[in-house]
Amino acid sequence: MGQLTAIGARRWADAGALVLIVGLTVIATLIGLRTGFSRLDVDEAVYRRTLLEMQSGKGYYAATRDALVAKEGRGPSQIRSVRPPTMFVLLRWVPARGWRWAVGLVFLATIVGSWRLARPGGSVAGVAAIALSGLWMMAYSPFLFLHSEVWGAPLLLAGLLAVRRGNDRAGAALIAGATFFRELFGLGLLLGLLLRPRRRPWAVGLAGVFAGALVHVALAQRILDPHGHEARFGNEHRTLRYLVDLVSPGRVPLLLAIGVVSLALGLVGLARLWRMDAAATLAFPFVAAMVGLTVWSTRVYWSAVWAPVLVAYVPSAVSRARRPC
Repeated sequence: MGQLTAIGARRWADAGALVLIVGLTVIATLIGLRTGFSRLDVDEAVYRRTLLEMQSGKGYYAATRDALVAKEGRGPSQIRSVRPPTMFVLLRWVPARGWRWAVGLVFLATIVGSWRLARPGGSVAGVAAIALSGLWMMAYSPFLFLHSEVWGAPLLLAGLLAVRRGNDRAGAALIAGATFFRELFGLGLLLGLLLRPRRRPWAVGLAGVFAGALVHVALAQRILDPHGHEARFGNEHRTLRYLVDLVSPGRVPLLLAIGVVSLALGLVGLARLWRMDAAATLAFPFVAAMVGLTVWSTRVYWSAVWAPVLVAYVPSAVSRARRPC
């Protein structure tokens, strides 16, 4: 009877968690819908123009060149300015008015992924991860809805969940999928090759990504301008306030405090579990490295690569549970 009661309580807790997930997803999506295209991050303007030109019949690389020329007055001089085409190829078939709705599904998948990573720590841990992940989705919604980092995050989370279950093939395939959205996720594949006992799936994933990268580089080379312009890494002053902004889901004092505390607790939680939880074995070095790269590059939007993973382990820093169930 006691076991049945516990199962029932867990089901009710999970049902409540799903209601919270849907609620936060709706809020994040509505924030974006209200913003519309009235205010755009400079990179979002580039991505929007690229998609509009693709919908008018241009290929991805030519459209990207035109969008970057419109922004900078010159074309790109380096490959790093040309994003992998995956998100753009998908969204070119969606009317512009539907992009804000489509990213709502990405927000939903990301919050669910954070919850699933945290859920073995208990219902409270799951709810904490939902709330923190939801805050980040609300932060991304106004200005980062066309950033590839946001679109690749659910695949990374799903890959980590597969690794936790011992399914390296699925884990490597999903993280490779994330890498086709944004090459930053490729660090997860490399860590899988180095740290997982079954290396073959990770080697295959890396090989597939490398082959795709060769094609991407060959096509992107055609639009490069040797006299073009690049926004250099580290182009912002690394003041204490700016560094806090980099790791926080907002700019008001409460959200800044949540960002700093979450970063500290998330890293502690990952460190506690990295030998016990297969997902944390990959996630700990991945998150630590990506936080460092975010600070070095001063690219605020790189937080979308690591924050949804980090917040799933915040409860582990203060929980008595030492091992996922």
